[in-house]
Amino acid sequence: MNDQDPDDVIRVDDDDDEHVVGGTREYGFHVTPLQERIMKIAKELMSKHYILDSRKLYYACAREITEADNVDVMKAIDALIKKRVLFPGKATSRDGVLKNDLRKRILDLIKAEPGIYFSKIRDTINVDSNTLIWHLKMLEKFDFIRVEKFGNSTVFFDKFLDKSLDPFYYYIHKEDSTDIFKQIATNPGQSFQDLLHALSLPRTTLVRKLKSLIENGLLVVAYTSNRITAINIAPAYKEACLKFLYNLYWQGKPAS
Repeated sequence: MNDQDPDDVIRVDDDDDEHVVGGTREYGFHVTPLQERIMKIAKELMSKHYILDSRKLYYACAREITEADNVDVMKAIDALIKKRVLFPGKATSRDGVLKNDLRKRILDLIKAEPGIYFSKIRDTINVDSNTLIWHLKMLEKFDFIRVEKFGNSTVFFDKFLDKSLDPFYYYIHKEDSTDIFKQIATNPGQSFQDLLHALSLPRTTLVRKLKSLIENGLLVVAYTSNRITAINIAPAYKEACLKFLYNLYWQGKPAS
């Protein structure tokens, strides 16, 4: 391969602050095997640097894609830039990260549903796992989100959300817990029997769920003769609960 300067072929808008690699489902055109190789190399470069440098990309491709002619490699890179799959540049900014519509939708969903699981983001946004991983890494690198572990679960939060609320957001996303919180928030002080009647849950399941929520300080209860006669959301989490439920049920989820 010759040493032709890739900048003679690649047209880069240095005023564009977005320097990221898009996901396969965003392309909207047929991606050739050569372009797939180039995108993989670009992602590897981006994992080491927050920006994608066109010169470094070209020479990395020249080293690794030995079966292709240098002109074909440059044309393939140029096509990816024209299609706005690759965004080379010399500098980056946090604002530029959110110029990607898909990434902004992911962030909006995480803000609306703190503590959300990876699988729910993927299914709600309707994006493949590899693309989602890439966008989540970009959001984390630029301090838009933080990633937390609860046992074997990985969940996602707005970077600046109060961490003391993390347990609440983790538990409200667990199966059936959202319905329990919704029922208690809209009917505070109800008894166990009232809650059991309102929810389509087996008695043993509700007992197990309530036990966990009470032990973790998310619910407070009153007893009469060893029976739960009043259930309420713990004061420390009441505001967060109402806001979460408002975003989820009454205001509506971010568009998928």
